[in-house]
Order: sequence, then C-alpha cells, then structure tokens
Amino acid sequence: VGELDAPNPKPQPYNRIEYVYSLMAKDAGIEMEEVNLLTERSYAHFMVKRFDRAGGEKLHLHSLGGLDHADYNAPGTYSYEQFLRVILELQLGYPVLEQAFRRICFNIMAVNQDDHVKNIAFLMDETGRWRLAPAFDMTYARGAGYTRQHQMSLGGKRDGFSSRDLIDLGKKFGIKRDGKPIIDKVHAALKKWDRLAKEWGVPKKNITAIKALFRPK
Repeated sequence: VGELDAPNPKPQPYNRIEYVYSLMAKDAGIEMEEVNLLTERSYAHFMVKRFDRAGGEKLHLHSLGGLDHADYNAPGTYSYEQFLRVILELQLGYPVLEQAFRRICFNIMAVNQDDHVKNIAFLMDETGRWRLAPAFDMTYARGAGYTRQHQMSLGGKRDGFSSRDLIDLGKKFGIKRDGKPIIDKVHAALKKWDRLAKEWGVPKKNITAIKALFRPK
C-alpha cells in the first residue's frame, strides 16, 4: 500500500515523517509490517506491506471500532482503557497486552493524535481466533482540526499527558514494573528523531516543531 507525494505542486514532508516514525516505532518494539520510502526527485512515497493478505488470500480483518461497536467519528467517546479491556476479553495473552500498551505509549509520547478506533485492527485466523494486527498509521498527527487532541482518551483526558498517566495505566492493567521499561524504550527511540529525520530529508522546521511537542518521560 502506498501514500503518494503527488500530485502536490510542491513536495510535502508527511511521507518522510511517517517513514521516520515507523522506524522509531519498530525500534521501540512495536510490531509493524515492512515499510519503505521511495524517492522520486524531491518527492517521497511511503510504502507499507499489506498485512491483510496471505498467499493471495484475503484475511478477515476488523477494526477496533467495528469489533467493539465504537464510532471513530466521535472523538473522546472511546478510551485506551477500553482498548486494553478488549485485549483481555479476547484472551490474547500478556505479550499482546504489553504490545498494545507499547503502542499507546508511542502514540501519546510521539503525539500521534489521529489515534481513532479504525487505526487499530485485529485479524482472525482460520480457526476463528483473533490476534492483534500489526500497527499502522503510526505518525505525527496534530493539527487545527479534529487532531487538536487525541481521539482516544486516557485517564479521562485527551491532552496534557505526562509519564504518570502511562505509569498509572500500566499499573492498572498489570504491565510489568508498571510499564516503566516500555516507556523508557519508547523515549530512547524518540531520541533518534533528529538524526533519522535529517537523514531522510524531513525539513528542519518540521524536525524542530515536532520534537518540541514530544511528551517527556
């Protein structure tokens, strides 16, 4: 699947930013499919391998919103706590719960505020068992419209988060050491933003502006 940097009259930084975010997400231990950035003159096209196909066959996929009957057009009506409860209800096991917590930490700390319930998905195998799909749309998203705040709430909030909010979530759901090692790993991955963004051609003004919004440990 590709996100093309055309037919914009001028090259845009968004695909470069998403590619760098994908690299940082993987470095933070988040499960994602293979990604690539194809450059054409000054344009950059973000490519990601589909995870809903196997051997030419389509895999059964449901978004979190579809699975839990939640409306992605209603910001703030669904929470990250509800997402983790779905993991528990589906009995996907502790490693998956920890993976979900890791994605939450990344979204909060890296300011991915387009975190609605259609941007999380589950796949069903031939035996009818669900599993958490690889992460996707893990990118910086904060704007003047609906992404002014996070789409999913945490602790009743959609903005103004600190590490305490993440630690409290980890404690509530039994994440080892209250999730502190995961928070530290995400923080370490985000420290690579400057170097990776420069390496992949993100404009300096975007590098500076985005880094200023990263949430602290």
